[in-house]
Amino acid sequence: MSSTPLTAPPLAIGLAQSVYGERGNLELVVPNRDRGFRVLWCNGDDAESGGVPPRGWSAGLDVDTGGLVQGVRIAQVPHGPSFLEASLLQEGRAARWTWRPDLGFVPGGVIGPSTCTPSAIVAHDGRLHVLTAGDTEVVHHVARIESFPDLSWVIGGGIAAAGPVTSVDLVSRLGRLHALVVSGGRALVHDLAAPEAAPAPIEGRLRTAMLTGSPLAAVGLDADGMLVGVGSPPTGPLDAVDAVLSSLDGGTLEVVALRGDELLHARTGRSGFAPIGRRGVLGA
Repeated sequence: MSSTPLTAPPLAIGLAQSVYGERGNLELVVPNRDRGFRVLWCNGDDAESGGVPPRGWSAGLDVDTGGLVQGVRIAQVPHGPSFLEASLLQEGRAARWTWRPDLGFVPGGVIGPSTCTPSAIVAHDGRLHVLTAGDTEVVHHVARIESFPDLSWVIGGGIAAAGPVTSVDLVSRLGRLHALVVSGGRALVHDLAAPEAAPAPIEGRLRTAMLTGSPLAAVGLDADGMLVGVGSPPTGPLDAVDAVLSSLDGGTLEVVALRGDELLHARTGRSGFAPIGRRGVLGA
């Protein structure tokens, strides 16, 4: 039996496919060692772009948020147009940072208190949605987009949890919002359009989990930090993982994992895990 505690909010990284480039680049965010977070992108095109070869990864760009970031997620939204939204955990609060083509990443304000990394920000039904966590409850925040990129978050509901929440995820699939909540090692998928319905369990004792695919499937880390939901995982425990279904090469599951300071990327069914970069240190 694992001796690793399941109640401590784990480190979190974020991966998404953007609309940038001809085919849609991959965007990766990872907490720095000291403060802020690092951004890398994978060239999805068939030709070199910005000095990055096809399917290659860029060097890291550091964003100084002024404090220690414990986890960060990223999403492409259809507003701005086509801004990227980062949601992060810093000093017990979920905060938003927005990437604009003219300014880069700029602060977007506090979403609310949270005990673990918030979900990625999801566009659904003409509004933006994000999840944060309390000790035994997940909070669903909603924002109207008429004044985007300025947002005002209101609470749109909550999900009770059996114990401390270590991971939350949110996806929009087939016109419905689905929330994945990991609490006490158990992962449950909730349909937010049917709060009275029993949540669907995901097998295994997990620390973190992210929803991928349709029908819903999950990739995550178990109690020992071992990767689950991927056919050929790397050997040994990991510190964080995220995955996204991409349109590259006819459709792939892209997985990025963090082990120590090293970032590893795999395109399942096409390439195994290989190093792509490292966590940043901003220094004094």
